[in-house]
Amino acid sequence: MSILGLSAQDWVALLSIVSTAVGVLIWGFRKAFHTVYEKESKNQQELTSRLINIMDDFKHTQCNLNETMKEIQNDLKQTNATINNHEVRLSVVEEKIKD
Repeated sequence: MSILGLSAQDWVALLSIVSTAVGVLIWGFRKAFHTVYEKESKNQQELTSRLINIMDDFKHTQCNLNETMKEIQNDLKQTNATINNHEVRLSVVEEKIKD
């Protein structure tokens, strides 16, 4: 018995060759795409790690700036208190001069 001029054994052999070729192609594409995926995934992980480190550095810098701002606010309060004290003393001196 032959179909399209090929015997059953020829069809089985042809099917085996085609199946093997398709299987090799699929394996090759999977391997190629998996390698690219792993490389890109590693790059993304490195970028994420660097971003996390940058954010940690930013957080540390922000804390330092907040402390500096508190120190500046305290210095301004002390300076304002000193200026107010001087104004009171000047007022007293002015009153004494007027009298």
